[in-house]
Amino acid sequence: RQSLVSAYATPLAVPPPPGATSTFAARQHHGDQTSSLLPRLLHRAAQVDLLLVDLQDERNGILVSDDHTTTRTPETMAEPGLEAHGGLAVRHVAFGTDEHHTLWSAAAQRFVADLRRLGLLDRTLVLALPWAEHTEDGRPTTPSFGADSARRNDEFARYHDVL
Repeated sequence: RQSLVSAYATPLAVPPPPGATSTFAARQHHGDQTSSLLPRLLHRAAQVDLLLVDLQDERNGILVSDDHTTTRTPETMAEPGLEAHGGLAVRHVAFGTDEHHTLWSAAAQRFVADLRRLGLLDRTLVLALPWAEHTEDGRPTTPSFGADSARRNDEFARYHDVL
């Protein structure tokens, strides 16, 4: 649950969001705030057989303040006013917008360079599964976090193209 934008942002320590309903959510929030992706890859690169990259946690965008970027998660969305994240004034940069794509693409380039440097690039698989547009019984799927599957599939395509 870490946007690539947040993964390459300046680390920041803030308390877990009040919307964190589990130790998993609190742990993911901490990893996001401390930009833990690269340190974890550095620590475990030799043990990795296959690295799966799933961009689904990008779908809610990011929260940007003057000194930090964090992933906008269901936990941060659950609390009214939490988008003043940890007391910091932030703004939401929505997934799929040109601004988000530009920020994300720059982070993705750094990520790919780090994967190559760590010898992980040829052991990395990007999951690019389309969102289902119909249920098993043929009915249209319902929107998720304000977007239908056709829109999300279009948005994710250009992100997958970058990787």
